[in-house]
Amino acid sequence: MKNFTLKMLSLLFLGFTGINTNAQEWNFSTASFSALGTISTTTTVEGLTIVATADAVVAVDANNKSLDGMDFTSRLKLGGTGSFDAEGKPVSRVLSFPVSGNTKITVMGMSSSSSADRQLIIAAGLKDNIVGTFAALGTPITKGEFTYTGGATTIYLYSASSGVNLYYLKAAPDVSNNPQEWNMSTASFSGLGTLAATATLEGLTIFSTAEAAVAVDANNKSLDGMDFTSRIKLGGTGTFDAEGKPVSRVLAFNVGGNSTITVMGMSSSSTADRQLIVAAGGKDNIIGTFAALGASISKGEFAYKGEPTTIYLYSPSSGVNLYYIKTTPLVVGIQSQKIQELKVYPNPAKGRVYLNVNETSQVGIFSIAGKLVKHQRVNQSQNSIDISDLRAGIYFVRMMNNANNAQKLIIR
Repeated sequence: MKNFTLKMLSLLFLGFTGINTNAQEWNFSTASFSALGTISTTTTVEGLTIVATADAVVAVDANNKSLDGMDFTSRLKLGGTGSFDAEGKPVSRVLSFPVSGNTKITVMGMSSSSSADRQLIIAAGLKDNIVGTFAALGTPITKGEFTYTGGATTIYLYSASSGVNLYYLKAAPDVSNNPQEWNMSTASFSGLGTLAATATLEGLTIFSTAEAAVAVDANNKSLDGMDFTSRIKLGGTGTFDAEGKPVSRVLAFNVGGNSTITVMGMSSSSTADRQLIVAAGGKDNIIGTFAALGASISKGEFAYKGEPTTIYLYSPSSGVNLYYIKTTPLVVGIQSQKIQELKVYPNPAKGRVYLNVNETSQVGIFSIAGKLVKHQRVNQSQNSIDISDLRAGIYFVRMMNNANNAQKLIIR
Protein backbone atom coordinates (compact mmCIF):
# COMPACT_ATOMS: atom_id res chain seq x y z
CA MET A 1 0.00 0.00 0.00
CA LYS A 2 2.83 2.42 0.82
CA ASN A 3 4.38 2.07 -2.65
CA PHE A 4 0.98 2.47 -4.30
CA THR A 5 0.34 5.64 -2.30
CA LEU A 6 3.71 7.12 -3.23
CA LYS A 7 3.02 6.38 -6.90
CA MET A 8 -0.37 8.04 -6.70
CA LEU A 9 1.16 11.10 -5.04
CA SER A 10 3.87 11.41 -7.67
CA LEU A 11 1.18 11.47 -10.36
CA LEU A 12 -0.82 14.05 -8.47
CA PHE A 13 2.04 16.45 -7.84
CA LEU A 14 3.85 16.15 -11.19
CA GLY A 15 3.82 19.61 -12.72
CA PHE A 16 1.76 21.08 -9.90
CA THR A 17 2.75 24.73 -9.46
CA GLY A 18 -0.08 26.08 -7.33
CA ILE A 19 -3.75 26.84 -7.62
CA ASN A 20 -5.68 30.08 -8.05
CA THR A 21 -9.20 29.41 -6.76
CA ASN A 22 -10.34 33.04 -6.92
CA ALA A 23 -10.58 35.60 -9.72
CA GLN A 24 -7.43 37.54 -10.55
CA GLU A 25 -7.58 41.03 -12.03
CA TRP A 26 -4.97 43.54 -13.09
CA ASN A 27 -5.96 47.18 -13.58
CA PHE A 28 -2.96 49.09 -14.93
CA SER A 29 -4.28 52.31 -13.40
CA THR A 30 -3.72 51.05 -9.84
CA ALA A 31 -0.69 52.13 -7.83
CA SER A 32 0.90 48.69 -8.20
CA PHE A 33 1.31 49.23 -11.95
CA SER A 34 0.97 52.94 -12.75
CA ALA A 35 4.39 53.86 -11.36
CA LEU A 36 6.35 51.08 -13.08
CA GLY A 37 7.45 53.21 -16.01
CA THR A 38 9.78 51.43 -18.46
CA ILE A 39 10.30 47.75 -17.63
CA SER A 40 13.58 46.35 -18.97
CA THR A 41 13.70 43.04 -17.10
CA THR A 42 11.12 40.40 -16.29
CA THR A 43 8.90 41.56 -13.42
CA THR A 44 5.99 39.95 -11.57
CA VAL A 45 3.30 42.11 -9.97
CA GLU A 46 0.30 40.60 -8.16
CA GLY A 47 0.70 37.29 -10.01
CA LEU A 48 1.06 38.84 -13.47
CA THR A 49 4.49 38.27 -15.04
CA ILE A 50 5.68 40.94 -17.47
CA VAL A 51 8.45 39.47 -19.63
CA ALA A 52 10.76 42.25 -20.89
CA THR A 53 14.39 42.89 -21.79
CA ALA A 54 16.56 45.98 -22.20
CA ASP A 55 16.32 45.52 -25.98
CA ALA A 56 12.56 44.92 -26.03
CA VAL A 57 11.00 46.85 -23.17
CA VAL A 58 7.43 47.01 -21.90
CA ALA A 59 6.19 50.28 -20.40
CA VAL A 60 3.36 51.69 -18.28
CA ASP A 61 2.44 55.33 -18.83
CA ALA A 62 -0.45 57.76 -18.31
CA ASN A 63 -3.42 57.55 -20.67
CA ASN A 64 -7.11 58.19 -20.05
CA LYS A 65 -9.78 55.84 -21.35
CA SER A 66 -13.17 54.59 -20.16
CA LEU A 67 -15.08 51.36 -20.79
CA ASP A 68 -17.83 49.40 -19.05
CA GLY A 69 -18.12 51.99 -16.28
CA MET A 70 -14.40 51.88 -15.53
CA ASP A 71 -12.17 54.96 -15.86
CA PHE A 72 -8.54 54.21 -16.66
CA THR A 73 -5.64 56.60 -16.19
CA SER A 74 -2.75 54.32 -17.21
CA ARG A 75 -2.00 51.65 -19.79
CA LEU A 76 0.55 48.89 -20.29
CA LYS A 77 2.30 49.17 -23.66
CA LEU A 78 3.69 45.89 -25.00
CA GLY A 79 5.64 47.94 -27.52
CA GLY A 80 5.90 45.32 -30.25
CA THR A 81 5.74 41.65 -31.20
CA GLY A 82 6.03 39.09 -28.40
CA SER A 83 8.99 36.72 -28.74
CA PHE A 84 9.72 33.18 -27.51
CA ASP A 85 12.88 31.06 -27.57
CA ALA A 86 13.38 27.75 -29.39
CA GLU A 87 11.96 25.85 -26.40
CA GLY A 88 8.81 27.96 -26.40
CA LYS A 89 9.70 30.00 -23.32
CA PRO A 90 8.76 33.72 -23.42
CA VAL A 91 11.68 36.08 -23.99
CA SER A 92 10.18 39.56 -24.29
CA ARG A 93 6.94 41.54 -24.60
CA VAL A 94 4.81 38.72 -23.21
CA LEU A 95 2.41 38.70 -20.25
CA SER A 96 1.73 35.47 -18.36
CA PHE A 97 -0.25 34.22 -15.39
CA PRO A 98 -1.17 30.78 -13.99
CA VAL A 99 -4.71 29.34 -13.93
CA SER A 100 -5.91 26.25 -12.11
CA GLY A 101 -8.46 25.09 -14.69
CA ASN A 102 -11.35 26.34 -16.81
CA THR A 103 -11.02 30.13 -16.88
CA LYS A 104 -12.82 33.12 -18.41
CA ILE A 105 -10.26 35.70 -19.54
CA THR A 106 -11.29 39.36 -20.02
CA VAL A 107 -9.13 41.84 -21.93
CA MET A 108 -9.62 45.60 -22.37
CA GLY A 109 -7.27 47.37 -24.74
CA MET A 110 -6.54 48.77 -28.18
CA SER A 111 -3.87 49.09 -30.84
CA SER A 112 -0.92 51.40 -30.16
CA SER A 113 -1.67 52.97 -33.55
CA SER A 114 -4.85 54.98 -34.05
CA SER A 115 -4.81 54.10 -37.75
CA ALA A 116 -3.97 50.37 -37.63
CA ASP A 117 -5.88 47.51 -36.01
CA ARG A 118 -3.76 44.80 -34.42
CA GLN A 119 -4.17 41.46 -32.67
CA LEU A 120 -3.38 40.16 -29.19
CA ILE A 121 -2.93 36.40 -28.96
CA ILE A 122 -4.24 34.53 -25.91
CA ALA A 123 -2.47 31.14 -25.65
CA ALA A 124 -2.47 28.34 -23.07
CA GLY A 125 0.67 26.47 -22.06
CA LEU A 126 2.41 27.02 -25.38
CA LYS A 127 2.82 29.96 -27.73
CA ASP A 128 0.93 28.23 -30.55
CA ASN A 129 -1.87 26.72 -28.44
CA ILE A 130 -4.16 29.66 -29.17
CA VAL A 131 -7.30 30.11 -27.08
CA GLY A 132 -8.44 33.25 -28.88
CA THR A 133 -7.42 36.45 -30.63
CA PHE A 134 -8.34 39.86 -29.23
CA ALA A 135 -8.98 42.46 -31.93
CA ALA A 136 -7.02 45.51 -30.75
CA LEU A 137 -8.67 48.31 -32.70
CA GLY A 138 -6.96 51.58 -33.55
CA THR A 139 -10.00 53.27 -32.05
CA PRO A 140 -11.85 52.89 -29.71
CA ILE A 141 -10.86 50.82 -26.66
CA THR A 142 -12.80 47.53 -26.67
CA LYS A 143 -13.31 44.44 -24.54
CA GLY A 144 -12.86 40.78 -25.41
CA GLU A 145 -13.84 37.69 -23.44
CA PHE A 146 -12.23 34.30 -24.01
CA THR A 147 -12.69 30.90 -22.38
CA TYR A 148 -9.86 28.49 -21.60
CA THR A 149 -10.97 24.91 -20.97
CA GLY A 150 -8.53 22.44 -19.44
CA GLY A 151 -6.33 21.75 -16.43
CA ALA A 152 -3.79 23.90 -14.61
CA THR A 153 -1.58 25.83 -17.04
CA THR A 154 0.02 29.18 -17.84
CA ILE A 155 -1.79 31.72 -20.01
CA TYR A 156 0.32 33.86 -22.37
CA LEU A 157 -0.73 37.19 -23.92
CA TYR A 158 1.35 38.68 -26.71
CA SER A 159 1.05 40.73 -29.89
CA ALA A 160 1.34 38.83 -33.15
CA SER A 161 2.74 41.95 -34.83
CA SER A 162 3.47 45.48 -33.56
CA GLY A 163 2.29 47.27 -30.43
CA VAL A 164 -0.83 46.67 -28.37
CA ASN A 165 -1.85 48.71 -25.30
CA LEU A 166 -3.72 47.09 -22.43
CA TYR A 167 -5.75 48.75 -19.68
CA TYR A 168 -7.30 45.83 -17.80
CA LEU A 169 -7.07 42.03 -17.51
CA LYS A 170 -9.14 39.57 -15.52
CA ALA A 171 -9.03 35.79 -15.11
CA ALA A 172 -11.97 34.19 -13.32
CA PRO A 173 -12.78 30.50 -12.78
CA ASP A 174 -15.28 29.40 -15.43
CA VAL A 175 -17.43 26.78 -13.78
CA SER A 176 -20.55 25.36 -15.37
CA ASN A 177 -23.08 24.87 -12.60
CA ASN A 178 -23.31 21.11 -13.07
CA PRO A 179 -23.63 18.60 -10.23
CA GLN A 180 -20.32 17.52 -8.71
CA GLU A 181 -19.70 14.76 -6.18
CA TRP A 182 -16.71 13.39 -4.32
CA ASN A 183 -17.07 9.97 -2.69
CA MET A 184 -13.99 9.19 -0.62
CA SER A 185 -14.58 5.46 -1.12
CA THR A 186 -13.93 5.60 -4.88
CA ALA A 187 -10.59 4.50 -6.30
CA SER A 188 -9.59 8.11 -7.01
CA PHE A 189 -9.48 8.91 -3.29
CA SER A 190 -9.29 5.66 -1.30
CA GLY A 191 -5.63 4.95 -2.12
CA LEU A 192 -4.26 8.40 -1.31
CA GLY A 193 -3.01 7.71 2.20
CA THR A 194 -1.34 10.70 3.89
CA LEU A 195 -1.00 13.85 1.77
CA ALA A 196 2.16 15.86 2.42
CA ALA A 197 1.31 18.63 -0.05
CA THR A 198 -1.72 20.24 -1.69
CA ALA A 199 -3.38 18.15 -4.40
CA THR A 200 -6.40 18.43 -6.70
CA LEU A 201 -8.56 15.46 -7.71
CA GLU A 202 -11.65 15.69 -9.90
CA GLY A 203 -12.03 19.40 -9.10
CA LEU A 204 -11.63 19.02 -5.33
CA THR A 205 -8.52 20.73 -3.93
CA ILE A 206 -7.11 19.27 -0.71
CA PHE A 207 -4.85 21.78 1.04
CA SER A 208 -2.28 19.87 3.07
CA THR A 209 1.29 20.23 4.34
CA ALA A 210 3.82 17.85 5.87
CA GLU A 211 3.29 19.51 9.26
CA ALA A 212 -0.52 19.58 9.05
CA ALA A 213 -1.43 16.64 6.86
CA VAL A 214 -4.76 15.43 5.52
CA ALA A 215 -5.20 11.66 5.14
CA VAL A 216 -7.55 9.13 3.56
CA ASP A 217 -7.92 5.75 5.25
CA ALA A 218 -10.30 2.79 5.45
CA ASN A 219 -13.47 3.14 7.52
CA ASN A 220 -16.91 1.62 7.06
CA LYS A 221 -20.05 3.69 7.44
CA SER A 222 -23.51 3.81 5.81
CA LEU A 223 -25.99 6.64 5.28
CA ASP A 224 -28.89 7.35 2.91
CA GLY A 225 -28.49 4.00 1.17
CA MET A 226 -24.79 4.58 0.51
CA ASP A 227 -22.09 2.28 1.90
CA PHE A 228 -18.72 3.94 2.49
CA THR A 229 -15.40 2.17 2.94
CA SER A 230 -13.06 5.20 3.19
CA ARG A 231 -13.01 8.66 4.74
CA ILE A 232 -10.91 11.82 4.42
CA LYS A 233 -9.56 12.99 7.79
CA LEU A 234 -8.96 16.73 8.03
CA GLY A 235 -6.92 16.00 11.15
CA GLY A 236 -7.33 19.36 12.87
CA THR A 237 -8.13 23.04 12.49
CA GLY A 238 -8.07 24.49 8.97
CA THR A 239 -5.55 27.30 8.49
CA PHE A 240 -5.34 30.30 6.15
CA ASP A 241 -2.56 32.82 5.56
CA ALA A 242 -2.70 36.57 6.24
CA GLU A 243 -4.23 37.17 2.79
CA GLY A 244 -7.00 34.65 3.43
CA LYS A 245 -5.56 31.92 1.19
CA PRO A 246 -5.91 28.35 2.46
CA VAL A 247 -2.74 26.70 3.78
CA SER A 248 -3.64 23.35 5.30
CA ARG A 249 -6.53 21.09 6.31
CA VAL A 250 -8.95 22.90 3.98
CA LEU A 251 -11.02 21.49 1.11
CA ALA A 252 -11.97 23.79 -1.79
CA PHE A 253 -14.04 23.54 -4.97
CA ASN A 254 -15.66 25.93 -7.42
CA VAL A 255 -19.38 26.35 -8.06
CA GLY A 256 -20.93 28.12 -11.02
CA GLY A 257 -23.60 29.98 -9.06
CA ASN A 258 -26.56 29.15 -6.80
CA SER A 259 -25.85 25.69 -5.36
CA THR A 260 -26.88 23.20 -2.72
CA ILE A 261 -23.87 21.70 -0.95
CA THR A 262 -24.31 18.29 0.69
CA VAL A 263 -21.85 16.97 3.28
CA MET A 264 -21.76 13.55 4.97
CA GLY A 265 -19.36 13.11 7.86
CA MET A 266 -18.73 13.02 11.59
CA SER A 267 -16.33 14.10 14.31
CA SER A 268 -12.96 12.35 14.54
CA SER A 269 -13.75 11.79 18.22
CA SER A 270 -16.54 9.39 19.20
CA THR A 271 -17.09 11.35 22.42
CA ALA A 272 -16.96 14.96 21.17
CA ASP A 273 -19.17 16.70 18.62
CA ARG A 274 -17.38 19.15 16.31
CA GLN A 275 -18.12 21.61 13.52
CA LEU A 276 -17.27 21.95 9.84
CA ILE A 277 -17.44 25.47 8.40
CA VAL A 278 -18.88 25.92 4.89
CA ALA A 279 -17.70 29.28 3.49
CA ALA A 280 -18.02 31.01 0.10
CA GLY A 281 -15.25 33.11 -1.45
CA GLY A 282 -13.39 33.66 1.83
CA LYS A 283 -12.94 31.88 5.16
CA ASP A 284 -15.14 34.31 7.08
CA ASN A 285 -18.04 34.44 4.58
CA ILE A 286 -19.78 31.53 6.30
CA ILE A 287 -22.91 30.12 4.65
CA GLY A 288 -23.40 27.27 7.10
CA THR A 289 -21.97 25.07 9.85
CA PHE A 290 -22.15 21.29 9.63
CA ALA A 291 -22.64 19.56 13.00
CA ALA A 292 -20.07 16.74 12.92
CA LEU A 293 -21.41 14.36 15.57
CA GLY A 294 -19.19 12.04 17.55
CA ALA A 295 -21.68 9.20 17.85
CA SER A 296 -22.77 8.70 14.23
CA ILE A 297 -22.34 9.80 10.64
CA SER A 298 -24.85 12.48 9.59
CA LYS A 299 -25.76 14.64 6.61
CA GLY A 300 -25.95 18.41 6.20
CA GLU A 301 -27.26 20.51 3.29
CA PHE A 302 -26.35 24.17 2.77
CA ALA A 303 -27.53 26.73 0.21
CA TYR A 304 -25.16 29.12 -1.53
CA LYS A 305 -26.81 31.97 -3.46
CA GLY A 306 -24.64 34.19 -5.62
CA GLU A 307 -22.21 34.41 -8.50
CA PRO A 308 -19.56 31.77 -9.35
CA THR A 309 -17.18 31.38 -6.42
CA THR A 310 -14.98 29.00 -4.44
CA ILE A 311 -16.44 27.02 -1.55
CA TYR A 312 -14.17 26.24 1.42
CA LEU A 313 -14.71 23.45 3.98
CA TYR A 314 -12.65 23.47 7.17
CA SER A 315 -12.85 22.72 10.88
CA PRO A 316 -12.60 25.69 13.27
CA SER A 317 -11.27 23.37 15.97
CA SER A 318 -10.03 19.75 15.98
CA GLY A 319 -10.56 16.91 13.53
CA VAL A 320 -13.52 16.17 11.27
CA ASN A 321 -13.89 13.12 8.99
CA LEU A 322 -15.78 13.35 5.69
CA TYR A 323 -17.17 10.54 3.56
CA TYR A 324 -19.07 12.33 0.80
CA ILE A 325 -19.48 15.84 -0.68
CA LYS A 326 -21.89 16.90 -3.43
CA THR A 327 -22.99 20.11 -5.17
CA THR A 328 -26.19 20.53 -7.18
CA PRO A 329 -27.65 23.62 -8.90
CA LEU A 330 -30.06 25.57 -6.71
CA VAL A 331 -33.00 27.22 -8.48
CA VAL A 332 -33.95 30.39 -6.58
CA GLY A 333 -36.23 32.00 -9.15
CA ILE A 334 -36.42 33.05 -12.77
CA GLN A 335 -35.03 36.44 -13.70
CA SER A 336 -35.51 38.14 -17.04
CA GLN A 337 -32.27 39.16 -18.70
CA LYS A 338 -31.59 41.23 -21.78
CA ILE A 339 -29.61 39.10 -24.19
CA GLN A 340 -27.39 40.70 -26.80
CA GLU A 341 -28.43 39.17 -30.11
CA LEU A 342 -26.86 39.26 -33.56
CA LYS A 343 -28.59 38.25 -36.79
CA VAL A 344 -26.97 38.54 -40.22
CA TYR A 345 -28.83 38.78 -43.55
CA PRO A 346 -28.91 38.13 -46.44
CA ASN A 347 -26.68 35.11 -46.19
CA PRO A 348 -25.05 34.49 -48.67
CA ALA A 349 -24.50 38.21 -49.29
CA LYS A 350 -22.94 40.41 -51.96
CA GLY A 351 -22.02 44.09 -51.73
CA ARG A 352 -23.70 44.81 -48.38
CA VAL A 353 -24.75 42.81 -45.34
CA TYR A 354 -27.39 43.82 -42.77
CA LEU A 355 -27.36 43.09 -39.07
CA ASN A 356 -30.15 42.94 -36.54
CA VAL A 357 -28.88 44.01 -33.10
CA ASN A 358 -30.82 45.01 -30.00
CA GLU A 359 -28.27 47.57 -28.80
CA THR A 360 -25.41 49.67 -30.15
CA SER A 361 -22.41 47.39 -30.67
CA GLN A 362 -19.00 47.13 -32.28
CA VAL A 363 -19.22 44.32 -34.84
CA GLY A 364 -16.26 42.68 -36.57
CA ILE A 365 -15.95 40.54 -39.69
CA PHE A 366 -13.20 37.92 -39.48
CA SER A 367 -11.62 35.71 -42.12
CA ILE A 368 -11.77 31.95 -41.70
CA ALA A 369 -8.19 32.18 -40.39
CA GLY A 370 -9.35 34.48 -37.58
CA LYS A 371 -8.00 37.76 -39.00
CA LEU A 372 -10.12 40.88 -38.45
CA VAL A 373 -10.85 42.27 -41.93
CA LYS A 374 -13.53 44.87 -41.16
CA HIS A 375 -15.25 46.38 -38.16
CA GLN A 376 -18.02 48.90 -37.65
CA ARG A 377 -20.27 50.35 -34.97
CA VAL A 378 -23.88 49.34 -35.67
CA ASN A 379 -27.26 49.95 -34.08
CA GLN A 380 -30.91 49.51 -35.02
CA SER A 381 -30.91 52.44 -37.47
CA GLN A 382 -27.38 52.14 -38.88
CA ASN A 383 -27.35 48.41 -39.38
CA SER A 384 -25.45 47.61 -42.59
CA ILE A 385 -21.81 47.04 -43.53
CA ASP A 386 -20.32 47.54 -46.99
CA ILE A 387 -18.59 44.28 -47.97
CA SER A 388 -17.97 45.11 -51.64
CA ASP A 389 -14.21 45.22 -51.03
CA LEU A 390 -14.07 41.72 -49.54
CA ARG A 391 -13.25 38.68 -51.64
CA ALA A 392 -15.79 35.88 -52.03
CA GLY A 393 -15.51 33.23 -49.35
CA ILE A 394 -16.48 32.23 -45.83
CA TYR A 395 -16.25 34.76 -42.98
CA PHE A 396 -17.44 35.06 -39.41
CA VAL A 397 -19.32 38.01 -37.91
CA ARG A 398 -19.41 38.65 -34.17
CA MET A 399 -19.74 41.27 -31.46
CA MET A 400 -16.27 42.62 -30.61
CA ASN A 401 -16.94 42.04 -26.89
CA ASN A 402 -18.16 38.45 -27.27
CA ALA A 403 -15.77 35.97 -28.84
CA ASN A 404 -18.14 33.07 -28.26
CA ASN A 405 -21.10 34.24 -30.39
CA ALA A 406 -20.06 34.21 -34.06
CA GLN A 407 -22.32 33.99 -37.12
CA LYS A 408 -21.07 32.38 -40.31
CA LEU A 409 -21.27 34.65 -43.38
CA ILE A 410 -20.82 33.59 -46.99
CA ILE A 411 -19.79 36.38 -49.39
CA ARG A 412 -20.37 35.84 -53.10
